[in-house]
Amino acid sequence: FTTPADQPDDAGVPRTIAGLPRRMSEPLLMVSTASQWLGPARMARALAKAGCEVSLLAPADSLAAKSRYVAKRHVLAGNAIPMEWLQSLIAVVNDTAPRLLVPCDEMAVRLLFALVLEPPPDLPSATRLPLDALVRTSLGNPAFFQSSIVKILLPPAVDALGIRMPPYALADGPAEAI
Repeated sequence: FTTPADQPDDAGVPRTIAGLPRRMSEPLLMVSTASQWLGPARMARALAKAGCEVSLLAPADSLAAKSRYVAKRHVLAGNAIPMEWLQSLIAVVNDTAPRLLVPCDEMAVRLLFALVLEPPPDLPSATRLPLDALVRTSLGNPAFFQSSIVKILLPPAVDALGIRMPPYALADGPAEAI
């Protein structure tokens, strides 16, 4: 839905963002395994102001969980093992029906990658397939997952795309790196 751009909504929020009409809220789930990072708390604000309904799966002491821009908070045990994390993720996805997942730290990225690349064999396909589709929609083509975070795979991938970058070399040890 769109409304006149010059009239704020009931909460006083302008009805346009960057000159474009605001749409109804897009449900989005931020996924975090870290608790003391400031970035996810700031990210929640930016996403909410962009028209997203922000939900969060994070440890209880997460700074992002304290953000007033998070509409729904779901607690992840601070010492959760990957299968507990997966069970929590499944429950939160079922509860919030997010359109996108936004990983907030490298461990969350790696867990989402693993869900697609190496799904647990006992995960029922009725659960696995929708999660797989959600991760692919959120993070892109799995063929590029590893090259996006494995430090030695990124430079050749960037070179192949013709993107300029500073010269680099792979070193086998500290002496070679100096």
